[in-house]
Amino acid sequence: MPVVIAANRAWATGMAASSIRTGLETVLEAAPHSDAVVLTLCDQPLVTAELLDGLVHEWRRTGRSIVASDYGEGYGVPALFARSWFAELASLTGDIGAKAILRTHAAQMALVPFPGGAIDVDSRADYARLTGR
Repeated sequence: MPVVIAANRAWATGMAASSIRTGLETVLEAAPHSDAVVLTLCDQPLVTAELLDGLVHEWRRTGRSIVASDYGEGYGVPALFARSWFAELASLTGDIGAKAILRTHAAQMALVPFPGGAIDVDSRADYARLTGR
């Protein structure tokens, strides 16, 4: 598959104001007729291709405009947002991520099980816990 790299030169302005907006703009530039985007984080090591496929499958099956990952005791990204959410994603400011949209519009959301979703690796200690060292 072709890969497009988006350079977020404004990373210091916060997750929403830069990362989400940069990613969304890059997707729309590369594929202007995209029907949906999947947002994910780079610090969730247990994300798999099967999970991402599951988000798309659930979106197509249910017709829900948001499909998020169900961690068991919460939900979050990776999450799929239909085109109808692009403007709201682009309007996020500061360091507020897509979780704000998920919380506000939970009634419009479908969930896909991802028990490892709450595991993220932000430090060497997190990595050691993940690998059992």
